[in-house]
Amino acid sequence: MQKNIVPYAPVEELDQPDQSIDVDTKLSTPTDSVSGTCNSCDEKKENKGYLKKTLITLTFFTFAHALFIICNQKCPYDDATTCARNFIYPNLARWAAQIIIASIIFVTIIYQAAYGRISRFFILGTVTDIIYLGIYYHPILSAKDYGQMFGYFLIVCCGSLSLILGIVVSIRACLRKNPLYTTIGIPLSFVIFCIVFYFTRVQHSCDHWNQGIGNEVIINDGNTCQVRTPPVCVYEVTSGWFDISKLTNSCSKFKADSDILEQYYPDSPIVGFPRTEKFTQKQRLPIQKAVLESMIPLSSINDPAAQDLEIFLDKSTSHPKYHINVKRNQELVNERSKIQSESLVKNVLVIYIDALSRANALRKLPKTMKWFDSFTNNKNPSADAFQFFKYHSIAPYTYPNLYEALYGKHPQDPTLSKAKPIESFVKQYQEKGFITGHATDFCQTSPLDIATDEPILDTPYDHEGISLACDPHYHDPISPYKVLQGPYSSVRRCLYGKDVYEHVYDYGNQFWRSYKDEKKILYLDFLNAHEGTNEVVKYMDNDLSSFLNNLQKDGLLEDTAVVLYADHGLHMNGIFTLLDINQVHSEIFLPSLFTVLPKKVTEKFGNNIKANEQTLVSAHELHNFFFSLAEGEKSNKLEKSLLGPLAPGTSCSDIGVMEGRCACKFY
Repeated sequence: MQKNIVPYAPVEELDQPDQSIDVDTKLSTPTDSVSGTCNSCDEKKENKGYLKKTLITLTFFTFAHALFIICNQKCPYDDATTCARNFIYPNLARWAAQIIIASIIFVTIIYQAAYGRISRFFILGTVTDIIYLGIYYHPILSAKDYGQMFGYFLIVCCGSLSLILGIVVSIRACLRKNPLYTTIGIPLSFVIFCIVFYFTRVQHSCDHWNQGIGNEVIINDGNTCQVRTPPVCVYEVTSGWFDISKLTNSCSKFKADSDILEQYYPDSPIVGFPRTEKFTQKQRLPIQKAVLESMIPLSSINDPAAQDLEIFLDKSTSHPKYHINVKRNQELVNERSKIQSESLVKNVLVIYIDALSRANALRKLPKTMKWFDSFTNNKNPSADAFQFFKYHSIAPYTYPNLYEALYGKHPQDPTLSKAKPIESFVKQYQEKGFITGHATDFCQTSPLDIATDEPILDTPYDHEGISLACDPHYHDPISPYKVLQGPYSSVRRCLYGKDVYEHVYDYGNQFWRSYKDEKKILYLDFLNAHEGTNEVVKYMDNDLSSFLNNLQKDGLLEDTAVVLYADHGLHMNGIFTLLDINQVHSEIFLPSLFTVLPKKVTEKFGNNIKANEQTLVSAHELHNFFFSLAEGEKSNKLEKSLLGPLAPGTSCSDIGVMEGRCACKFY
């Protein structure tokens, strides 16, 4: 039987259904749809976790930001001393803790972001905030407002923590790569470093701490103030470490700010500074505002209006500079020469350096100390030098010490009365026929000019080189206590091509030479040691020693008492204070006191002075000393001065030292 065969009809390939096998589809199972759902869940969970981390980070970031912000409080009191005593000291630990915690949070956020655990956007945000808070948020540093100091501490703290964290991270990386070598090598290297550091820097750091000029040392014999040598001298160990001035340009590179010149100075080629000694009491306390408001426009230094002026700013070139021309007042000379007095010396030169300890003077001013040393052990036939190893500050800040030194009274003295205000020893010198001069590197009549409500009078000197330190390039009217600018800065203080102290030497030198044949007292103030690094003061050594040597070489120090003294030692010690290091406390309470006296004085009082070198003395005995130099042997203050037979058994309570602040041990 024949079958009917239907011939195959070709169909276009595109018309055929897709017969290819989708491998993924064919292998799919019901569980695969569930798995797809779980992947979506993971993504949601991951997004949720990321959002949670971000929110937590933002919370901590905001908390750290707020911790810093609430530190910025203004002092509610009127004067700087009360602010320090009743506001800064009680809050200092809390402020430090807040900023340290904020720094830890900031650095932790940066670390987490760097490793991708949170958004790397936080690196930029956190670094920006640190810079903003540290520099721009509240860049004020005045007697009542400490914003810049908080910012400075925040940046230093964050930088230090970042460095420590970087070291830790590096060690961890080394442990992963080479655990054996790292485990052995790092501790071994650290031990070797500590051993070398100890024997080269630490072991003998205090060998010369108790030594002075003339190869003399602190003597602790008998029932007297015994000053013990610290076990470790951190200032010697760290000498030079914090010298920020090495990183800055020299003062010859100083550039004047055209905005400051335009804002504060008259539009004239020469500007004359006012004679501050002619200001009223209201103008003098405080003095900068009156100085800036009293600038005198001049066409030249020979302008008739400049006849009685001594300090000029030459703005006629692209590099303004000071001109100083101390002018002899013959009328004043004639007046004072009529006064007959039996003073102990013809001249007195006082060099006051705030916050300079005895040990730091020897450490940082070697050339100046060499000048004093040249009068020890009968090396000079006309004068002798003395040093007071146990000259003790009354308090760790300026106010009480200068109150005693200048006025002879403690601020808490019950005999003080506003009805009968007292004047400084300067008035006594004027009444004894001395021409008086004063130059300083800070814009104040004295550090006591804040005491506007105290029963003391501000006595103007006959010549004052104060206004030169009131220049806004140096002494910012709004923020005078800046860390890197001004009279309290941690770098060299520059003004118009020179260190500010050079202008002070220049004024003092001209005053001394203008009255070279007259009885005179010159009082020079310096703040170079009043800063945290303990390094800035060393830059004044060359010029200070040259100033003294040049006067001596020209025969201008005959019959002259030279006194270098301080109120207290360095009290801006940062970490060293927090670590309660013995040397820090000793040096705060043992400031500098060196003197050179003519032979005619030392022949009469030399034995007393020599004994007093090892006796506990204070600013009160120093005040009596200043008075005795002016009043002579008949002075009723002489017996209780550095020239008198002081009791060797004097205690800290006898000289009014604050309780718990004594650097002496008594046995």
